[in-house]
Amino acid sequence: IDDGVDEAGPVANPGELRKRLAQFANAAHQSAVAAQRFGSQIAQNSTMTNSRVADAQVGGGGEAETDAHRTEVMVKCAVLGCGLMGCKIAGELARQGHRVKMTDSNAEVLNSAYQRMEEDKQELLREGLLMQGAFPGQVLCLSRLEETVSDAEFIFEAVHDNLDTKSDLLEKVSHVCQPEAVISTNTLHLDVNEVFARCAKRERCLGLRFLFPVYYIPEVEINPSRDTSSSTTERVRCLLEDMGKTLFFRSGGNPLILTEEQREERRRVLLHSRRDFCPVCRQPIQDVIKVYHT
Repeated sequence: IDDGVDEAGPVANPGELRKRLAQFANAAHQSAVAAQRFGSQIAQNSTMTNSRVADAQVGGGGEAETDAHRTEVMVKCAVLGCGLMGCKIAGELARQGHRVKMTDSNAEVLNSAYQRMEEDKQELLREGLLMQGAFPGQVLCLSRLEETVSDAEFIFEAVHDNLDTKSDLLEKVSHVCQPEAVISTNTLHLDVNEVFARCAKRERCLGLRFLFPVYYIPEVEINPSRDTSSSTTERVRCLLEDMGKTLFFRSGGNPLILTEEQREERRRVLLHSRRDFCPVCRQPIQDVIKVYHT
């Protein structure tokens, strides 16, 4: 502007340059709109193609046969215990688009769950790990255990790491939940065989330990009991892999506990793998297209 010259040649005055910039910005905006429209068309065509493939699999018309272990887009989950880990497990499930019901025997802890989850959302927004101020999945805090687990497909227990507490709770849960619901316990040191000893249908029970702070940690420790069926393990694997998680078995007697440096490294890896963020300035790509890279 000072020289009255831009890359396109001499500019008579700054007003002319501003006019060119306005035209350029408008063209960039139109390009972004066209790109969004093109993306929508691709998604629509993909949906139509998948529908035709499904119809072909059943001989035309009707519903296609699905893998019994394949997870749906939205899964009904229950989280027992609204403490530090329980809230983060529920938040991660909701961040992935699943519906979550939570409960806790402590009314004060239960009532504070929404606030603590809101704090997690704000932190994820600041770090660029959440695109909007709300999780796609619905979260409900309920006071009654039966109502929390009545229709759940996956139940995640995260109460205090005490054998009697967990055993009593999960025994009751196993009798009031759906007969095919998967029941998991989050424990550091307890024997899962003892935790599930009094449960009904123990073949659907297993240990699942999420690593703090859950949201950007891919590893989840799986610890099947002696009664856990292979179909239960497969259902859990499909659910968690769809969430971007990686299952691992414990090696040795000591549980894996990440250091602060290891957590930061995993956060950084996830952040740089996000395709909807600019790899340079880490801003949402739609904003970047309009502001920085046009």
